Amino acid sequence: MLCARATIATQTGAGRVENQGRYLVTDRRVALADGMGGHRSGGTAAQIAIDALEQIGPSTSSADLVRGFWVANGAILDDIRRHPDRSTMGTTLVALDLVGGPGVTSATVASVGDGRLYRRRGGVLWRVTVDHTWEAEMLACGAAAVAARRRRHVLTRALSTAALVDVDVWELDVEPGNQFLLCSDGVSGALDDPAIERSWNAAGADAAAGEIVAAAIAAGGRDDATALVVRLTTACDGQTPARRRGLDRFGTRAVPAR
Repeated sequence: MLCARATIATQTGAGRVENQGRYLVTDRRVALADGMGGHRSGGTAAQIAIDALEQIGPSTSSADLVRGFWVANGAILDDIRRHPDRSTMGTTLVALDLVGGPGVTSATVASVGDGRLYRRRGGVLWRVTVDHTWEAEMLACGAAAVAARRRRHVLTRALSTAALVDVDVWELDVEPGNQFLLCSDGVSGALDDPAIERSWNAAGADAAAGEIVAAAIAAGGRDDATALVVRLTTACDGQTPARRRGLDRFGTRAVPAR
């Protein structure tokens, strides 16, 4: 049986009252939502998104996970209609689903916003997701880096910004030893990909999330920083599948993927 061991680390940004990052870890789904920084009720939007993903069943295809994102988006918009004072709230969302049965045979990744997912296989780090930001889109169009960075934090896509949100999706093959990192922009904004890889390599698999968040803070990051590292392994410890949602500074859990 192939198991997914998830390790979580999070740190509230300097000078911030609330950490607006929320996460979900189940036997088949790992997700990270990060409320839109500086917007009122961003943490509420992130929690609504995580709650929606928790309530839908395991995916059997990429379309199932995309529908989950649409359900989350609709739930946030419904909440805004009931609470007009939350009209500017929104959140990013990135999720990893482990698909197959009885064992895991593939993975599905979906993303809206600037939360990232990386895969590490054979010592090689690959950024799977694409940032939905002004900076990323300007650079993709050939703009100068200096000009693009002037609005680097402006999101071009997030949950709550449209009735039907476009969701990026990838289908990946998996094998024992594969590792995945889901992280907020509090990590990726402070560390470039080589720095993330160095922090990952410097720690054991179960300490990688904490090492990456600590490196982001040490590099001067002031935003909420959250990292979830998922490692696929056949060394299952027989622990009962459990659900985790919310915020812990550090945590490790082995979750059998059956």
